Amino acid sequence: MSLVELKNVGKSYYGNQVLQDVKLTLEPGEVHGLVGENGAGKSTLMNVLFGMPVITSTGGYDGEMMIDGAAYDPKSPLEAMDRGIGMVHQEFMLIPGFTVVENVKLNRENTKPSPVSKV
Repeated sequence: MSLVELKNVGKSYYGNQVLQDVKLTLEPGEVHGLVGENGAGKSTLMNVLFGMPVITSTGGYDGEMMIDGAAYDPKSPLEAMDRGIGMVHQEFMLIPGFTVVENVKLNRENTKPSPVSKV
């Protein structure tokens, strides 16, 4: 069973199609990087996955997301964190000497453990 699965995820802002039919599967133990040119939709995809208000306040998204085989449709970052999804924003200042995990957890609220949070 996949940890995270996105099927045909799409997002439009005021008639402008930003994401179209995105498919992504993350399996236990895998490491991924999301790369692309400016304006390719990387931040939008992460905003969808993290339930950011900019997504919910502009009509939501198309497609289906699943975590651990269960439907996933976050309406807020808190819901995402409850399911083990976290996000470090690009404006976030990293602390030298901290590990990657320590920097990611720095501003994270304590939520219940999940299989995704162990990745």
